[in-house]
Amino acid sequence: MPRKNQVEICKDVNTLDEHYQAMLWCHRRGIKIYPTFIKHKLHIEIYNPLIKNRLTVSQNDYTNCQAQQIIWDLYIKLCNKYKK
Repeated sequence: MPRKNQVEICKDVNTLDEHYQAMLWCHRRGIKIYPTFIKHKLHIEIYNPLIKNRLTVSQNDYTNCQAQQIIWDLYIKLCNKYKK
């Protein structure tokens, strides 16, 4: 009998208009942030064409809910860092 997939619903993810504007700014410049699995653990990858080493992988592993909030916050951080 197949296993039922249990989807974790994240109620603690806080997004504001600032998060969406930062995400739009990053996507227009080719910056992408996304979760990825490495050795069965969830990590975050950042593809940033504005720097020399374009791909960065987080050293920490996260839960699904933690990763979602961190990705939103990273969009704001990168937008503030590279916006001039």
